[in-house]
Amino acid sequence: MTGYERIRVTAPYRIKRIEDVRMEWRPNEHARLYLRGIVDDSETVNAVLQAASDDEIRLYDTDGESEITIFKGVVTSVQIAHRQGIYAIELEGHSGSFQLDVTKKRRSFQQADMTYPQLVQEIIKTYPGYNVNVSIGEGVQIGEPIIQYDETDWELLRRLASHFHGVIVSDTMEAAPRFSFGLPQGKSYAAGRCCVYGEQGFAGVPKGGRRCSRLARYRFFHLRNRVRRTVYDWR
Repeated sequence: MTGYERIRVTAPYRIKRIEDVRMEWRPNEHARLYLRGIVDDSETVNAVLQAASDDEIRLYDTDGESEITIFKGVVTSVQIAHRQGIYAIELEGHSGSFQLDVTKKRRSFQQADMTYPQLVQEIIKTYPGYNVNVSIGEGVQIGEPIIQYDETDWELLRRLASHFHGVIVSDTMEAAPRFSFGLPQGKSYAAGRCCVYGEQGFAGVPKGGRRCSRLARYRFFHLRNRVRRTVYDWR
């Protein structure tokens, strides 16, 4: 399992050490990152005080030679505390899709012959750097005017996806408003062999049963990917 010693963060604030990090990523919701750490000095305090709504954050895993992005998004909350000469920071970030969920709007889309993918593009066309992967509603016309009344664009998109019993999924690899309209086709992975050993009567293997070594490895998977694991029962 990845320890914090391999985790790094790029942000407007100089974070010297990560003490806690958590990430939540669910369909129909913005991916959320929580991070607590220690910062260098009072200069970071000034950076926090000048924090802007478009500040970006990137969390990544590195072995010193290569990097794997775990999360990239925008900073939505940041706090700093000074205790016993140490500056501690707590920040929260969300995927770039959060930008679609800020302002409630009132408007209508009157072209009944417009397809769902065309409507999705029309909704998000004003957002810089936007991108959408459409996997539902291809070629299907909306059939009637769509009214957006006191809804954010994210809420409207979620409602449109529900017409196909589908979901929208935020992208955690870029800070721009990027998402999938419908659950995209992912990849399938074999996680390798998983064996148990029963020297202590562990996991249903009798005490004194055959010992089996395990190789602990980790790998990052996207939300839409499928993982298959084979378990060997040694007796």
